[in-house]
Amino acid sequence: MSNSLVAEYRAQNPSDTRSDQELTWLFGQNNDGRFDGYSDFVEQYKALEKERRLALAPSLTEEFARGIARGIDSLQGTIYGAGALASDAVGLETPKNYFLEKAKQQDAEAAENAPTLHGFEEADTLGEKVRYSAGGAGEIVPSLGEAVVTGLVGAAA
Repeated sequence: MSNSLVAEYRAQNPSDTRSDQELTWLFGQNNDGRFDGYSDFVEQYKALEKERRLALAPSLTEEFARGIARGIDSLQGTIYGAGALASDAVGLETPKNYFLEKAKQQDAEAAENAPTLHGFEEADTLGEKVRYSAGGAGEIVPSLGEAVVTGLVGAAA
């Protein structure tokens, strides 16, 4: 699985015995943008990275549960963001900063439950599409729950 970056590296370092895949992974992990001009390398690294994520992927049930956790964190972050906006609107700096910090914490927690696949377009097989959909379905559960509760409260009023 050679690519133009690895080929260039091998021309300068012919005694390196690491595999093309190892070198592609190493360069990809250390890419700060300087290798982006090697489009075949970037494509191969993305394929390796996806393969690794799929090899470490949780079960579909766990993917769904992680989606729920991500959705809860996202909903909480939105609530804290609204608190920051409201505090800013009335000129309260300390509460605004508190709510902004809490919103950032929720974003970080949501990232801990990141989906295995970054987007539907990354899903190539039916199984990958099901995996992505399971995580997405889980992610909307908290918002649906919030909508149902709001509707019930409104109907009871």
